[in-house]
Amino acid sequence: MQCIAEEARKHDARFQQTSIPQGVMLEFGDSNVIKVRYDNGETTYRYYPGVRHASNLWIEGAGKKCAPSDPTSHDAQTQK
Repeated sequence: MQCIAEEARKHDARFQQTSIPQGVMLEFGDSNVIKVRYDNGETTYRYYPGVRHASNLWIEGAGKKCAPSDPTSHDAQTQK
């Protein structure tokens, strides 16, 4: 979560953080959402793309940067 928030600050992006049972959901507007889940000692980032603009293309890359184990998928995971 800290990595994604830091990337958002670098791009002066605002997001709304909502608690979900498994972790948090970050909403960046235009239906761009990242869900950060914490299950069994593992952190999972899942990006749900919405409307893309030049100003929000960084979001998908940030999910991959913060969870680089599977750069070909929207579903990336890191081990704690």
